[in-house]
Amino acid sequence: MRLIVFMLAALASGQAGAQSVHRCTDANGQPVFQQAPCPAGTGRPVVIQAPNVVDGSPAGDAMLRAQAQRRAALSEAIASGQVIDGMTDSELRQALGTPTVVNRDVVKGQERQQYVYRYPNGDSRYVYTTGGRVYATQERPAERQKPTRPCHSEREVANVRTSAASITITRDERKRLLDQVKAMEECRQ
Repeated sequence: MRLIVFMLAALASGQAGAQSVHRCTDANGQPVFQQAPCPAGTGRPVVIQAPNVVDGSPAGDAMLRAQAQRRAALSEAIASGQVIDGMTDSELRQALGTPTVVNRDVVKGQERQQYVYRYPNGDSRYVYTTGGRVYATQERPAERQKPTRPCHSEREVANVRTSAASITITRDERKRLLDQVKAMEECRQ
């Protein structure tokens, strides 16, 4: 009976994991539980696990729902290769793979990391972490140059000009070809 009372008192205190408890044997051979170590050879320490209690209050329920939603969002983000704030470094690597470069600096005693991901198409993604958690991301698309259309050679211009002079084409076709010659010549200037 003393054991049950003692265990309940230890669990209720919320500090069961922090206290040391010893199971000793008294002079009558009965088990006795105490905080002080047992006399030599008469007992052993007892490990008391912290209670596994779920808060049944509305705030506790809301917290559990929020945690479940966050786990679901993390799983979806990792599966789709996306980054969300609060991800750990290992979750980030699961989502995006190994970064191209990791830059580290220490500001006011706190380490910050910049994970740089460079992609074959020239795009870059920068992910910033502090305390092992993502707090910001930055996307940098590659600068795309407009495809330059090369100017036509003198021979190509001459060929279109000759086609425009043909007697077998319609008036509309001739106008279209002359406009094309004009545009080709402007490109060359």
